[in-house]
Amino acid sequence: MKKIPKNLQDAFFIFLSVIGYQAKMNSDNSMVCINPRAPKERRQIVIWRDGKMNKACQLVWTDFLNHWLLIGREFIEALKEKVA
Repeated sequence: MKKIPKNLQDAFFIFLSVIGYQAKMNSDNSMVCINPRAPKERRQIVIWRDGKMNKACQLVWTDFLNHWLLIGREFIEALKEKVA
């Protein structure tokens, strides 16, 4: 999957902040997220406004989906509670 579905974008952004990514918006409507402690191939990810991801972000997205599969619906609910 090369695009984040709209209904999961908020949960994914919260997941990124929980695992240590810091976001910065660019003038081209893309968001760069950097985690200096992440492995080199996942250190800098890019997400465009329409949900498209670069290769590094696709790796982190796969981690997100795997967490969701292992933990279940409670995973997404716990992420939503972090905002509230």
